[in-house]
Amino acid sequence: IVTRLVRQYDHGLFVFSNLEESHWHLVNVKLDSRRHNRLVLRRIAIGPEEQLRTAIERVSLLKVVEDSWLGLEVELKHEEAFDVEKVTDQFYWDYKGILGAQVESQEQTPGCQRSSPSG
Repeated sequence: IVTRLVRQYDHGLFVFSNLEESHWHLVNVKLDSRRHNRLVLRRIAIGPEEQLRTAIERVSLLKVVEDSWLGLEVELKHEEAFDVEKVTDQFYWDYKGILGAQVESQEQTPGCQRSSPSG
């Protein structure tokens, strides 16, 4: 379906749902020029089983704040929202912060010793 849509609408956010409208997929299409203009489908899934924190953070980046935005500004916002590297980097830094706080908490707790890697 997306391949057909891209022929007519080369830039866009495609929204799909099941018949019950309980599961949604927001699909962004990117041409990968390094791979002979291969289509790269990037999606955000929304549904009852999904952890929505990341979806909410990414979709909030799509908010248009100025009526005067041109297509390029909107396209750049889509690039940012669907950028897997940025999501992965943010997860890493969040996890590192949580782990660091846990280690610090253990070090400050009387009788709680940090175990060494060897045992």
